[in-house]
Amino acid sequence: MKTQLHKLVRTLHIVLYLTPIFFSSISQAMEIGVGGSLGNFNYVEQFNVDSENGSLPSWIGDIKFEVIPSTNIELYYSTGSFKSTYKGSTLNTQIPVIATTPMTVIDYSAMVKQNLFGSFSLFAGVGYHYWDRQVGGSPGSPDEQYSWSYTPFGFEFAFAGEANQEIRMHFEFQPMSSAKMKGTFQGYSPVEVNLGAETNFLFKMPIRWNPGATFMVETTPWYQYSSIGQSNTISVSTQISSTGYLVEPSSTNNQYGLEVLFIYKM
Repeated sequence: MKTQLHKLVRTLHIVLYLTPIFFSSISQAMEIGVGGSLGNFNYVEQFNVDSENGSLPSWIGDIKFEVIPSTNIELYYSTGSFKSTYKGSTLNTQIPVIATTPMTVIDYSAMVKQNLFGSFSLFAGVGYHYWDRQVGGSPGSPDEQYSWSYTPFGFEFAFAGEANQEIRMHFEFQPMSSAKMKGTFQGYSPVEVNLGAETNFLFKMPIRWNPGATFMVETTPWYQYSSIGQSNTISVSTQISSTGYLVEPSSTNNQYGLEVLFIYKM
């Protein structure tokens, strides 16, 4: 018992000793960025050619800090609500429909970046993506909620641009896991299906103006290719009886846009 208590006290001493050093090192090499992004959303389902198209505005928060020399951690969060144009058909009768769909998209990630040599870095981390769409936007319209985890990894290299510019090329792969779709359809019991896991891709080209200053602006053109695999097949039912089967088709989403961050360097 005394030995365990002694080890605990030693551990607490070490933690108390290292904590101020850790946060001191962070405060000396920390960046906080806030801003927004405006993108184009182009979602297409493969089988029945349902589609969603529209502008995707979002708010962004980004924190970077150096934990040890050449090793950085980045915390990223974005959220946006918008309306897209839905082109598809009704669930049962397949009557063509054109409607407006309210949407919410949330994405966040945490990554560790290691500079290997010169301006070349490798990174890896974890992330989560959530997408809610109310197809048609009217009371009783189908409400579909997509979510999945992902493990981003990739590489990045930087080079000097014009005077007072730093440009980075960012190549990121995003293998999905635990992908699900929860749906609510009028007259039916709620459903949940497991989606096929795919690997998505993101390319960004951050252009930092006046690098090294306390206040900076970063503009980032970006392109993302996303795909969702076909789900498992489940039975669907009303509150009274079983009526048939449902499968969520595979889909793709080509998105591109421009992100602007206002950065404060501590």
